[in-house]
Amino acid sequence: MVQTLQDLTILLLVSLPINILFHRVKLPSIMGFLVAGMLIGPHGLELIGDPQSVENLSEIGVILLLFLIGLEFSLSHMVKNWAAILVSGGLQLGLTAGAGYGICLWLGFPPNQALALGLLAALSSTAVVMKMITDRVEIDTLHGRVCIGILLFQDVCVVPMMLVIPLLVHSGDISALDFGIAMIKSLAAVAAIFFLSRLLVPRALGAIARLGSKEHLTLLVILIIMGTGWVSHNLGLTLAMGAFIAGL
Repeated sequence: MVQTLQDLTILLLVSLPINILFHRVKLPSIMGFLVAGMLIGPHGLELIGDPQSVENLSEIGVILLLFLIGLEFSLSHMVKNWAAILVSGGLQLGLTAGAGYGICLWLGFPPNQALALGLLAALSSTAVVMKMITDRVEIDTLHGRVCIGILLFQDVCVVPMMLVIPLLVHSGDISALDFGIAMIKSLAAVAAIFFLSRLLVPRALGAIARLGSKEHLTLLVILIIMGTGWVSHNLGLTLAMGAFIAGL
């Protein structure tokens, strides 16, 4: 515990001045955090004694961040732009994976490994992109909603990708049926988390609010955030997606 507190103190001590500097030169704060992490991490000055504990705490931070973004995000706007989200998400994933595949082939990788690397290159960091969108107050703009939709589209595709990539790397033997089943399971998991959250969360919050205890309400909100993240992870989705859906 003492080591974790020491690591967090060092992390904050280094991150604060770097982020102030980045703010003054009008660069995104997320870039400041990345620079701070590279500077003090195991591949930099090695100032962090227990990187795993800091990584675990950062996962909790990502869950909380995505939950707050979900609270601010308008579901009705996303539904209204569903066609644009599907088309742009599919194009982004397909074109980026295709470009990565072509580059890897040019570099001499076998076709199956080139496709695996292309799929990996097509994925973005949900937490990083959403943080940049909220920092720039663009979450309610059309391009902001489309960007978030693309990120969610990528997160849904993570499950079938996790099934396909090991097959590509080792043998290249892909079953279209297995891929389709994985995609359906991924979509079903998202739908289940969403509808259960919309059905149960408001009732639970209302029941606890009637008790008039702020402590109970705070504990319930933390339970909802962590619980949806845990359920999402166990269903093969990302922690970020579960927390974001709970916020919606």
